[in-house]
Amino acid sequence: MYEDSYVSYPRTEDKEITPEQFAEYTPEVIQRIASACGADINQLTHLSPRPSHVKAGGAHGANRPSAVNIPESLDEIEAKYGYTGREIYRLLSLNFLSMYGEDYEYDEKSACVKDYPEFKSMIKVPVTMGYKAIFNDTDDEDEEKEKNLKEFGQIAFPAVKEYVRKAPPTPTLKWLVKNLEKYNVGTGATRTSTIAEITNPDTKFPLMIEQKGKLTFTDYGKGNYILLQGTRIGGAQLTERMQSEMAEIAKGSLSDIPGLLSSMEEHILFDRDRMLANASNLVKEDGTPLRDCVGICPHCGGKVRNGKFGVWCSNKCGMNFRYFGKELTDGQVSQLLDGKEILLKDQVSKSGNKYDILVKASGISEFPKKDGTTGYSFAFSTRFPPKESTKKNENN
Repeated sequence: MYEDSYVSYPRTEDKEITPEQFAEYTPEVIQRIASACGADINQLTHLSPRPSHVKAGGAHGANRPSAVNIPESLDEIEAKYGYTGREIYRLLSLNFLSMYGEDYEYDEKSACVKDYPEFKSMIKVPVTMGYKAIFNDTDDEDEEKEKNLKEFGQIAFPAVKEYVRKAPPTPTLKWLVKNLEKYNVGTGATRTSTIAEITNPDTKFPLMIEQKGKLTFTDYGKGNYILLQGTRIGGAQLTERMQSEMAEIAKGSLSDIPGLLSSMEEHILFDRDRMLANASNLVKEDGTPLRDCVGICPHCGGKVRNGKFGVWCSNKCGMNFRYFGKELTDGQVSQLLDGKEILLKDQVSKSGNKYDILVKASGISEFPKKDGTTGYSFAFSTRFPPKESTKKNENN
């Protein structure tokens, strides 16, 4: 979309736009973007630059829809970039247009128990939603509850509360992004692509599983976590500092480069020794080695393991765990061995066309090997995924 001038440079580090960039978005341009993404033009009435959003000194400017190439509708975007592209442009445009919404206003009301004034409470009653009516990505549960609160009641009910330590926040995609932003780890585009890679179940070593926005470790993720215990690079503070120092080198404002390299070498050697010591802890809760077994071989009953050159049977019975020559990840093989159906994307037909296919193991087939022996592989049953299912997968 950037190459076709639909959006601004995606790998920007800027979080504001310059006055010159703001000037490109004339009322006519704003109206066309609003029409394309479905925003209510009547809510876009704050046309003067906001000091919090428009500042001098930036480069590419914050991520935003382009003022040059504006689609007629989201259908135009979907026809070129699929459902995911449509959602990216819609959310990016609404987020940008919220800058032109009026302020969010609320009444702050407080009350106390008449006979016990030290017992106080406070609520915020929305008066004007302003920019939040255009785009609001808040996940604040208290704010959602307050939308339905208008006044305090007349009677206070006593309740005995048990104090417990607040549980740590549930790891979510939004939580992870906020922490990466807090420590300035990578650009917005880099963070997005990295998260997509480590949560992709089709990669060889996925580190996390993302389900409904919540993140949990895979076995590989647990292994990384164990190895990084007590290391310096495992802390966000050192990563932030090293990135800052490298940025100073790029600007030419850091003179002691040999000292910095020596410091980095010392960190690397310390972390190497720490990770080697941590390696002895790479076991599951039951004491067995982490990721010791992918499953049971359907041909000989041996353990199926994941090694340097892919998935293999520990009995070396000749079982092949590929899909018509295409290497499968240990996660995909594990699902096939469990009788589950997996989605293989971007397969290429003999005519060169790409397609997605749903695959399930339906037995074992034999094939002659070059050395004259017999090899074995999965027999597959296949079907094309429904279009709606493909769209949903792309969105996730």
